[in-house]
Amino acid sequence: MRHIVIADDLTGANNVGVLLARNGPSTLVVTHETPAFPGSCDVLCVDTDSRYVTPAEATRRVQHVVERGLSQGAQLFCKRVDNLLRGNIGAEIAGILDPLGSSALAVVAPAFPILGRQVVDGNLIVNGVPVHEHPVAANDPFAPVRVSSIPDMIVQQFDTRVTLLGLRDVESGVETLAEQLERAAASGSRVAVIDAQSDAHLRTIAQAMALLDRPCVPVDPGPLSGMYLDIRRTHGQPSRGHKVLVSVGSITPLSRQQVARVLSRFGLEPVRLDARALLDSMSVQAEIGVAVRECLRQARLGADVIVLTTHPVDGSPMDLNPMALELGVSTHKLAKAISHGLARATLEILSESEGAIGGCYASGGDLMGSLFQVSRSEAIKILGDVVPLTACVELVGGQLHGLRMVTKGGSIGDESTLEDCVRYLLAELRRV
Repeated sequence: MRHIVIADDLTGANNVGVLLARNGPSTLVVTHETPAFPGSCDVLCVDTDSRYVTPAEATRRVQHVVERGLSQGAQLFCKRVDNLLRGNIGAEIAGILDPLGSSALAVVAPAFPILGRQVVDGNLIVNGVPVHEHPVAANDPFAPVRVSSIPDMIVQQFDTRVTLLGLRDVESGVETLAEQLERAAASGSRVAVIDAQSDAHLRTIAQAMALLDRPCVPVDPGPLSGMYLDIRRTHGQPSRGHKVLVSVGSITPLSRQQVARVLSRFGLEPVRLDARALLDSMSVQAEIGVAVRECLRQARLGADVIVLTTHPVDGSPMDLNPMALELGVSTHKLAKAISHGLARATLEILSESEGAIGGCYASGGDLMGSLFQVSRSEAIKILGDVVPLTACVELVGGQLHGLRMVTKGGSIGDESTLEDCVRYLLAELRRV
């Protein structure tokens, strides 16, 4: 899961999920009590069931959801509020901002034009009537709405500075509004309430938020969050690039031949990890860091294929027996440790490429298992094969969600199989 929308009841979570799913992202709805948040979706809507609990409990539940999402790699959060602003509006904004850090800004624009909801001078107006005079809002048996001023609602539960931006600010254009939001945040405001009377106004707000170099949280019944997520999904996030990382952990003679052929055919210089350094807790991170920087340098210089391997420089077979005897461990345990270090390097390269490296070839079952583990993936989606006993797959959940891969054992195929797999991946990445 890359994005999380937090709602204060299940109906609201479903409703905002419908709005988001219309734009294409896969969307799931769960409750805050779900033991493990699924990662096999683009957007996760979480019901905290917090509309009618105490403000302190509402803050706690929202904060816990954000913390769980961050631990699973979520990149963006939205706060879905009731379209009549019933519930713990300020307390839940506080709960979502705190884990995101002091630079995070909540942008509150709870307009829903198609339902007659507008924000005018900071007040929520429902079909021409201030929300505190609306019969449903005013007479709610558990959380009646007593004021229509959105800033006043917020500060009742959240001791913070709130900036109000009017329709003139919105209609001045995307870049000017973004400057206003940045100025407000830089001066200490954690919350900006913005007037909006149409979908065009909301779209301007969403586009302005996307220009800010700080975490932004849309707070609304759904339309603003949907627009913001769509902008970030299609424009704000790095697209999946066309480069391929070849990560080879297998030590079979055939695997060495396959790597040598790819290096020759593509005119490449491999990036090598010293297997012994991967076994030393004092040197492993430095060794990985050097390899990561070199792989990223090659990618920046235009290489479409980058090869990372633990094969010795002279091309000789890697004999694990002397190292195993020296360290007093089995060769199997030694191979597992080397694969784990290679997987860590692979994860860092893919993550730090910011999407430029869109595919990965992994050779060796231990390497694939370690990469699955360190990236916190939840499942592997099978897409097909390239040649028999290879697998074209896509990772589901975790830090590499959506990564297209080809995997195979080190003894599979002939001398050209690795090249065939790499060319297949390159073609697939250019197709999607």
